[in-house]
Amino acid sequence: MKDKDSNFEEFIDLFKKGIAFFKTGKYQKSIECYEKALKIGSVIPNNNKFLNNLGVAFYRLGNNSRAIEYFKKAVEIDPKDVYAWSNMGFAYGYLGNNEKAAECLQKTVDIDPNLFYADAGPALKGLFYENLDDIFEWKKSLYKEIDIPKDHSEFKKRPPNNKKDFIMLYPDKSYKVIEVDKDQKSMSEQEIKKESVLYWMDKGIEYGKLGNHDKAILNLEKVIKIDPKNIDAWINIGNVYYTTGEHQKALKSLETALEISPQSSVAWNTMGAIYGSLENYNKAIECYENAVKHEPNFSHAWNNMAVAYRNLGKFEKAIESYRKAIEIDPKYVEAWNNLGILYGKLYNFQKVAECCENVIKISPQNFKAWYMLANAHKSLGNLYKAIEYFRKTVEINSNYTDAWSDMGVTYEFSGNHQKAIECYKKALQIDPKDSVIWYNLGATYGNIGDFKKAIECLEKSVELDPRNYHARNALLDLKREIRW
Repeated sequence: MKDKDSNFEEFIDLFKKGIAFFKTGKYQKSIECYEKALKIGSVIPNNNKFLNNLGVAFYRLGNNSRAIEYFKKAVEIDPKDVYAWSNMGFAYGYLGNNEKAAECLQKTVDIDPNLFYADAGPALKGLFYENLDDIFEWKKSLYKEIDIPKDHSEFKKRPPNNKKDFIMLYPDKSYKVIEVDKDQKSMSEQEIKKESVLYWMDKGIEYGKLGNHDKAILNLEKVIKIDPKNIDAWINIGNVYYTTGEHQKALKSLETALEISPQSSVAWNTMGAIYGSLENYNKAIECYENAVKHEPNFSHAWNNMAVAYRNLGKFEKAIESYRKAIEIDPKYVEAWNNLGILYGKLYNFQKVAECCENVIKISPQNFKAWYMLANAHKSLGNLYKAIEYFRKTVEINSNYTDAWSDMGVTYEFSGNHQKAIECYKKALQIDPKDSVIWYNLGATYGNIGDFKKAIECLEKSVELDPRNYHARNALLDLKREIRW
């Protein structure tokens, strides 16, 4: 039997290897090391940090359900682990569980309002409820342009002591040096370099989120200047260029990342997304295949590969890949949703309904899933069920025009003209310039013999869209019929 010291050394060795694999994008190998470490982790008190790291590795692979399991274990050990709460919020967000996401992210703010990570809490809480513009403006007010001195003079001039210095970043991006009792004279050059890299990296990522792409690139390039082989910086630069549509620059950045680490599944996945945007789906699939070769449980890459197969018309391959993504992460909302859309293209509406039901189990407030479920039942001829699900859709999102409009069509099919009119009117209150809804409303008035209102609605439809030939022909037929 190993003694406590040897167990400790083995734990630390495995944990360090896990970190090393994580930094090079080898998340599956990182997970293997962390899990082995946790088997002997009983020798380490308060191992919530390690559980959090393990959760982040699963999160990077897109397996948000497993990630949440470990984040929960981390906060059970330390209810004030703000990083685990924050990460759990992100994971719930990707699963479409906005309510849980907001709760977790708000928890970070409640624990420590000044912590750098915590400012994502209220921001993402807003993002999940689609207040994008307001939240972006709010976040912009937090970030002020300041620079850490290039020569780090504030650190170098400090007198020798028995405390360790490190940088504390605040939401406004100001910073100060904090002292922590350690048997160490001062902050080493390597530690200064590491903190600087983290600072510029975080700053670049935040600017990217805010849509300030020039500043995002500027800050990420500062990371490269300090650490030319920082793969995360190259991948993030590629992501920014991808967002701005500068695909060749994005590909060049990712090629550099892959030169540094040819097994980086994240780099391969991002490159696949770029080729997909260029409609080079075969090349995209090659990239995704490389991603899952190195990380077989990379559910995002499987989902993205399915999208590429779908765009090539290889539907069986697409379904197989979506199923693989779901097998890895049964709560992967996007994969379930995409699979449902594909089944819709194949007119397999029963399968569409099954996919939507799975999304709703995971995320009951996902109004788009309720909407797709309603349309599936409408196509199956289950009109009353369809109306029930359209009602649920607008109960969650009362401003969803398509749901009101399609509910009106369904009522019309069922013979309830008055309810149909009510739904169309509600839709037009939200979007009074929708030519199709005016046409549907006019057709319904025509069906109940109110020709005056029918003509008014059809004329409005044609006025809004002269190319709406259904409305034009209906209007001409109606005028001829009643000799207008």
